[in-house]
Amino acid sequence: MEPAVDSSKNVVLDMSNVTRIDAAGFRVLETCDQRARRHGCRVILAAPSPYVGRLLRLLKLDQVIPVSPAVPNA
Repeated sequence: MEPAVDSSKNVVLDMSNVTRIDAAGFRVLETCDQRARRHGCRVILAAPSPYVGRLLRLLKLDQVIPVSPAVPNA
């Protein structure tokens, strides 16, 4: 994801096929978002599955990284 973060205004990650994610995966998302902010852009998580969306809310990552319910809306 680093090349996209370094060369884009916003990076939309299509999360629709991610059915499971662990702490390491969330850390990668958080690190990418931090890098993107340093470069003046944002990471947007699009269409997370219900399971992943619930975890994003529980960990309050949805308050740090924008989440869009669908890819076209992101």
